[in-house]
Amino acid sequence: MKPRERIYKALEFEKTDIIPYWDFFTSFEAESLFLGEKYLNADDVSKNIFIARLFNSDIINVPIVSGPNNGIFIETLYSDNYYAITKVPFGGIFYYRKKPHFIKTLIPSIRYKEDLDKIKEIEIEQFMPKINSLKEKVKKYHELGYFVISEVKDPFAATWMFLRDLDIFLIDIMKDEAFAKKLIEIAFKPLIEFSEVVIEETNVDAIWITGDLAYKERLFFNPIKYRELFKPWEEEIVKKVHKKGAKALRHSHGNIMQLFNDIIDVGYNWIDPLDPNDNINLLEVKEKYGDKITLVGGITRDIGRMTKNDLYKHITEVVKTLGSEGFILRSAGGVPPEMSLENFNYYREIIEKIRCSY
Repeated sequence: MKPRERIYKALEFEKTDIIPYWDFFTSFEAESLFLGEKYLNADDVSKNIFIARLFNSDIINVPIVSGPNNGIFIETLYSDNYYAITKVPFGGIFYYRKKPHFIKTLIPSIRYKEDLDKIKEIEIEQFMPKINSLKEKVKKYHELGYFVISEVKDPFAATWMFLRDLDIFLIDIMKDEAFAKKLIEIAFKPLIEFSEVVIEETNVDAIWITGDLAYKERLFFNPIKYRELFKPWEEEIVKKVHKKGAKALRHSHGNIMQLFNDIIDVGYNWIDPLDPNDNINLLEVKEKYGDKITLVGGITRDIGRMTKNDLYKHITEVVKTLGSEGFILRSAGGVPPEMSLENFNYYREIIEKIRCSY
């Protein structure tokens, strides 16, 4: 079974030949540590194919927006092996340290309410050359049999990342809901259009809508705020993505147990990464929601310092709990730089054995 077929079957709750799987490295730091200079100097297509083959993954991501440091939505002003300075179309400037991984807003797009009037409408035409450049990449990945997704930020993440910064936007949500609503519309409305155009022009299989909604202990905000401010926009993008014939995928770290019914209600096809370290109860999730949405993930981000025995026990337990129809195995944060080379090789070996044995 080809990877693309395997993922589609998992999204339709059908049996697959082996457990579908997706993995990668956490950061540029991890990639440089494990793979070296020759890999870092390769082109994006070669890198993506190499990573997919290294992990025997079924999925490749070609991002529209992947944070303030990656994707066709972002302009790179400067970049080397240590850091990058990037700019978003709204005007904000970001510092991205590559080793160790760290992102900081240098200049927010909107500091004061009066700055709303200075934000120019984003014209998607100026990005068409970049969108068109994705066509051949997606075609190549499809020819090799991969399921291709394109990442875009959710309405919460898009707003704080590209307009305000996290702490400030959380205060906006609490104290000035009307202003928060205006910010969300400015930040997220263009991304819906981007998603539609990318599907039309490149034939990606899915739009991966990403953004963390919670800490390990609790949500960033009251669930009522999610339903009032963000859920309607998520329903809008999911509806339009489905209308274009693609799947809509949801990503959020943190303890989002309170929002599972909302996420299913929105109409998403999958939810990831389901990290037990975020107090996600895998058994409860499987029993309550396993027939309503494809469950993706399960491997904790804390794999870096696990022993081989710990890795085996953890991954076996995850697959035992989630590994039937409607499940895609994935690490919550990718392979981190603190994992030893010996354990990295064991990690790949044991995952391959486990996914073929269930």
